[in-house]
Amino acid sequence: IEKLMKFIFPITQKLQVLKNASSEHDVSEMSEIILSSDSNSPSEYVIADGPTLPSTGDYFEQYSKWFTCNKEEASSPSSNEAGRIAQTAGIVAGLTYLQQLMQGLSFFLDIRLPHKISINDFCKIALNEPQFRKKVARLNLNVVYLTYMQNVSTRSIQPERTIENVLLLIDPKNENLGQTTAIQDTSDTK
Repeated sequence: IEKLMKFIFPITQKLQVLKNASSEHDVSEMSEIILSSDSNSPSEYVIADGPTLPSTGDYFEQYSKWFTCNKEEASSPSSNEAGRIAQTAGIVAGLTYLQQLMQGLSFFLDIRLPHKISINDFCKIALNEPQFRKKVARLNLNVVYLTYMQNVSTRSIQPERTIENVLLLIDPKNENLGQTTAIQDTSDTK
């Protein structure tokens, strides 16, 4: 699993940099604030040194932009539109990579996932909003199930934050990685 995450599906957080956009200052003088992963501000994750996915787990807005641009691009290509399509098509590639990663992890951990999702399900051009949201929900449920089966604290799991849950699963501090059944959480729920 370590090699799978290091060489095939590395996931890194893309730090958001906010710049003080004052017109009288040089770019080098602009103040930069790097948002940490602990802040509530949205950030992005880079998967396999390519596509980025938002940490919030709200993928539909980006997918919708990609779908609309892709539809328009088919009828009248322009260089500006091609750049926007390439930028927002990352949502489809990122979700496809995540699905492949989940299949690999479930194979190595010998755990059958509750929902079957084809690797190319996110690549279909004609997904409407309900279809897309259903596929994302299935992916999220598979991730939550796998993290639960590896005894990741249920308090840490956030169902819509797909990548953050995957990172919890593969965290080197997760001593239970590789077990085949979930251990009951006996901690105080008060």
